[in-house]
Amino acid sequence: IIIGSGEEKENLKKQIKSYGMEKHILLKEFKNNIFNYIFNSRLFVLTSNWEDPGFVIIEAAACNKLILSSNAESGPIEFVGNDQSGLIFKKNNFEQFQEKLIFALKNVDEKKIYEIKKNAKLKVKKYTIFNHSMKLIKLLD
Repeated sequence: IIIGSGEEKENLKKQIKSYGMEKHILLKEFKNNIFNYIFNSRLFVLTSNWEDPGFVIIEAAACNKLILSSNAESGPIEFVGNDQSGLIFKKNNFEQFQEKLIFALKNVDEKKIYEIKKNAKLKVKKYTIFNHSMKLIKLLD
């Protein structure tokens, strides 16, 4: 399921059709609330060339999903790091994307995937309202 509306949507539709994947890939318009989609997914994939600030990755981590993201600045790279809280591939590098996707889907190293998901879930705490309010209280004191 691909959710969102970008400038490449029509090209994406054509590519999906050219590969005969219409029955396997669903395109959905932008959604305000995607938790149900994330919660019921096996993997969260972000292929953006830029993402600001990357809240969708934090939401995926909170849902305990393995994250596969491009190394887009302003969010993904800061949250995921060097494969410690998800899997990173270089923007527009299809071979690297494919390698990481196969690793994620085949669960080649379940222990490593567990550690990555655990690191991401722990990192989510930094972005909670509680954490921000505690920092604000300290500043005001």
